Amino acid sequence: MARYLLVCLLCMSLAGPVFSQEEVNQELVDAIRKQGLEQSQAMEVAGWIVDTYGPRLTGSPMLDKATEWAVQQLKEWGLENVHTEQWGPFGRGWELQHFEMHAQAPGYWPVIAYPKAWSASTDGEVSGEVVYLEASSEEELEKYKGKLGGKFVLMDTLRAVEEWFEAPAKRYDAEGLLELANEA
Repeated sequence: MARYLLVCLLCMSLAGPVFSQEEVNQELVDAIRKQGLEQSQAMEVAGWIVDTYGPRLTGSPMLDKATEWAVQQLKEWGLENVHTEQWGPFGRGWELQHFEMHAQAPGYWPVIAYPKAWSASTDGEVSGEVVYLEASSEEELEKYKGKLGGKFVLMDTLRAVEEWFEAPAKRYDAEGLLELANEA
């Protein structure tokens, strides 16, 4: 009997919040849904933020420009009290203005590379030895200790790049061509 009473009390306590839920304004939900599905500006906004203002590192001029654009856009949409808030001192900003890297030996080739954010600039052209750092643990990293100063360190792991689409055409080898000929 006590078990039955406990189950009843549990069911009643779970059903209580159902009666206290706010009634859904379906007309408003439909209007929001219609706005999102039929008049969305998400791609246009993303285009401005990503394509026009590009990288937006904290403290960078592009972050300031993107923030100004967002504030102005929100005001144009009719929002009130749009403003930015300071969140404390950050330190130096950083912005990539120009970078290129070329291998000179054993033959010339352009290197696809990017400097690490907030790295210091140079006073012009810099040349040096390139080292590929291959380490996936601190123990493997120990063997490079004291040997990387003044060198260009390539750190990213090499990975196989696979096609992410089905090509519209296919190149056949001799066996494939013979197979096609025999099917006809």
